[in-house]
Amino acid sequence: MGVTTQLISVAKAAEISGYSEWTIRKFCRQGILPSRKRLPGASKAKNHHIRIDPKDLDNFLRKQATA
Repeated sequence: MGVTTQLISVAKAAEISGYSEWTIRKFCRQGILPSRKRLPGASKAKNHHIRIDPKDLDNFLRKQATA
């Protein structure tokens, strides 16, 4: 049995990182911050389909701190 990681929203990633939601979405679009998209229809709200693995966010923030 595999362990399932709870993915976080753009809003939560922004709260944790201190970046704006817009900037987090930009990083995801550019491939700088790995992200996943929810299945179509999972949420009717625009921009609520992007989810981020907390481990990826942590790795991203560590790289930013050393850059």
